[in-house]
Amino acid sequence: MILENELLLWPQLPDRRNEEIIRDVPEGDLLNVYIENVHNPSLVPYPADRPNGTAVVICPGGGYEILSWLKEGVEIAQWYNSIGVTAFVLKYRLRQYGHPHSLSDALCAIEYVRTNAVKYCIDPQKIGITGFSAGGHLAACASVHFQPQSRPNFSVLVYPVISMIEPYGHGGSMKNLFGQNSYDGLAEYYSAERQVKDNTPPAFLVHTAQDTVVDVQNSIAYYSALRRKGINTEMHLYHHGPHGFGMKDSICSAAGDWPGRCEKWLRCSGL
Repeated sequence: MILENELLLWPQLPDRRNEEIIRDVPEGDLLNVYIENVHNPSLVPYPADRPNGTAVVICPGGGYEILSWLKEGVEIAQWYNSIGVTAFVLKYRLRQYGHPHSLSDALCAIEYVRTNAVKYCIDPQKIGITGFSAGGHLAACASVHFQPQSRPNFSVLVYPVISMIEPYGHGGSMKNLFGQNSYDGLAEYYSAERQVKDNTPPAFLVHTAQDTVVDVQNSIAYYSALRRKGINTEMHLYHHGPHGFGMKDSICSAAGDWPGRCEKWLRCSGL
């Protein structure tokens, strides 16, 4: 199925979008959309009506198994648009491909946005990446493994997977990212808290202590690593709230206020 306004990141690949699965999934009183079996990574642009020059690539979560497309993609893009940020939702390759393709897709997405900055009225030095859960892992990895043209200028990580190393590595994400192959040599590389460099971009983190899917220590570890390097970072930890609340107050009234806090952080950071 072809998404509206979809921009293929690797147009040289055979077009297998007819094999991808897009389905509606009820989540409580909300309806989400899942995308599975991705073969053709792409970006779907959401231009802001009154662009302020900032842009963001959004990585929906889903454990590298599915993409939580509506709740952690489209709805986030619409919120960014409301504050003047041009958004691009990333459809990246999942467990059928895993390492290194998912990360390549994220880095290619940032490079695409930067290359096309004039077209979208974007400041090429104000291009960030946002991710949720496993999408947060992808966004964090893109923040520590990049080339100059694919470096994000900031990251927003919401209940992110960060580490691939016990005791708080996320088993499902590890299995889907690395498949049946031994990942001993890759676990360190894909543990973003161990890969922070002097030029790792600033980060805004959100997590809850009650998250039983992705341990809050993931966010704490990344925050601590950034702090040790003196990198601008802000973290909001909430006690109440499940994993996967997106940005809906109806699911988690406390943590649901993170978008307002994020907007203030972006403004104070000159983004």
